[in-house]
Amino acid sequence: MHIRFRAILICALVTLPVAAQAQTFPGADWQRKTPAEAGINPQLLKDAIDFAIASEIKNPRDLKLNHYRTFGREPFGDAIGPIKDRGELTGVIIHKGVLVAEWGEPQRVDMTHSVTKSLLSSVAASPKACCRAWLASRTTAA
Repeated sequence: MHIRFRAILICALVTLPVAAQAQTFPGADWQRKTPAEAGINPQLLKDAIDFAIASEIKNPRDLKLNHYRTFGREPFGDAIGPIKDRGELTGVIIHKGVLVAEWGEPQRVDMTHSVTKSLLSSVAASPKACCRAWLASRTTAA
């Protein structure tokens, strides 16, 4: 078990710098392309955006009201600090480092809840898969 942990740690330390070097991030201004220029079917992208907008959660935009209807009913459920109303549904689509679509108010600062696991799993998934493949190649019977 201890050897397996070391192997995973070594694999993660080797793969993370490689993954980081392969990615580039924009500065204050994102390069923009139309969906067609980015090789994306514009109608399918529009359909996906329309679906996202139509599937917006039905909870009230008044987050104070929403809080007290849900978590606020729990013991010690009082909010700590201000609660800002939720803005309109917003999204951006980045394809290969280029902004190809945006809707709503992407520059708006909004309250964010329960995203840690989703973001962490998207970041950790690649090295984890790589490590599993590396371990599998090392532990198969000779």
